[in-house]
Amino acid sequence: AEDQVGAKPLHALLVANTPAAISLVMRVFIARPKLLLQEHGAGPFTGENSLHVLSANSREDELVELLEVAATKLSQTEQHSMLTAQTTGGFFDEAPMNFYGSTPLAYACVFSLKRVVRKMLDLGVTSLNADEMRCKISGFLPLHAVVANGLRHMYDWLIGESEEVDEDENEPALPLELRADSKMRVGEGRLDHLHRIKSCLPMQLAAQLGDRRMFIYLLRKQTAILWRWGPVTKYEIDLHGIDSAGETECDVMELIGLLSAKKETTMMLLDSFMKGFLHKLFMQKWYRYGALIHYVRVLFHVVYMVALLFLVFWLKADPLGVDRVNLPIFIGGVVAVLVEEELRIFYLWWRNQGGTFSTGFTKRQIIDGIAWLQLFQVDLQVAGFIASGIACSMLYLEASERFSLLHSRSLRGGAGMEDALLEEAGSMEGEAIEGYGSRGLHSVTLLLFSLAAFAEALLLTTALLIPFQRLGIFMLSVNRMLRNDILTFMVLFIAFILIFYFMMFTI
Repeated sequence: AEDQVGAKPLHALLVANTPAAISLVMRVFIARPKLLLQEHGAGPFTGENSLHVLSANSREDELVELLEVAATKLSQTEQHSMLTAQTTGGFFDEAPMNFYGSTPLAYACVFSLKRVVRKMLDLGVTSLNADEMRCKISGFLPLHAVVANGLRHMYDWLIGESEEVDEDENEPALPLELRADSKMRVGEGRLDHLHRIKSCLPMQLAAQLGDRRMFIYLLRKQTAILWRWGPVTKYEIDLHGIDSAGETECDVMELIGLLSAKKETTMMLLDSFMKGFLHKLFMQKWYRYGALIHYVRVLFHVVYMVALLFLVFWLKADPLGVDRVNLPIFIGGVVAVLVEEELRIFYLWWRNQGGTFSTGFTKRQIIDGIAWLQLFQVDLQVAGFIASGIACSMLYLEASERFSLLHSRSLRGGAGMEDALLEEAGSMEGEAIEGYGSRGLHSVTLLLFSLAAFAEALLLTTALLIPFQRLGIFMLSVNRMLRNDILTFMVLFIAFILIFYFMMFTI
């Protein structure tokens, strides 16, 4: 029998958590051990069994007794089913339950029930590193759940580095074969807002969650003492999992730079955090090669901007004599180089996110990709390239039309027409330009060039100012205002302008 939320009678008694209720349940379980396999039915608590409830209520003595009963009265298949049961109901999607790891073994770890963990592992039907122990909600193994809850002493105990471990029954040491592997990464869970923690090592998980104390604690395990003089100690730090040159998107330097990073995570860049350790790493990368790459890209944008402005002013001042072939082709070539560079960088980002040609783009990667491109104003850049590309094409096609007409007349005239065609070319060019202007193409071309120049000016200004701390922050604030506040205002402004126009037109 189940109640309206899928709970069995024994589950209701366990949740009551009174001495009388627990005593009654224990007698039932000892008499009928197979009842330990009962799980909550459909509802908010789906998948939860009695071990979950007892662990959450820190009933360590009762759990140890029940596991001893299970070891003798249940088959290995039944023991395995009991220890790998996963809480999948909606109740467990919310914090903090979504960081408990779902399985009874993970729950025992999260609530620091060391004797229970040891008893579960001694059954020999599962382990701390088994894939079946991965939480379907978060992708955590028990060790990751311990990190997510900031349990430093439990982390050390699970990996066998606890200094307090002895052979006392309350602090049973884990033999080597039962210990957790600190190099195991977080798997993929079902919650979208947790997808960033996929592939994280324990230290990276602490950084992603903004737990700075846990991050420092785990980072110290990657340090070696070089020398010590009284109160002064010099350490050497292994940058594995920290440096952004790693193979996954979970390196700490990348996690800090995410748009979705928590405030506690981004604050790791401050000088007050580890005396500016992470900030110095970013600055080292910038001075070693980041600045060179940045300014080479800026140089291409400067060349593009100068060529674009030169063509626009020439077209405005001398529509008849402007170069309609070579300069547009040159601008197109520079645009091709810039587009190729953006595609290359985007491909590196996509590959770093786990994308391959065989799998294509997932919905999540598309959403993240759009956000990533907007971060670097690639959408504005593409809009500018499209505008300049259309304008250059209009100029080039106008020149091609003129040359095609001239060539066709030369073929019809035959030999001896060269001098006449040269005299006629000037008048034909004037006619072509006059027709070009009468069709309104000249104004359209100038408008497109002006839009392209405006977009490029915003990009170039940001690129030139971003290396400077104060000016860079100010420019980022201006860009955010233009993209959010001004854009919202323009929607209302255009609506009011249209209403005003129709009112004046009717009057």
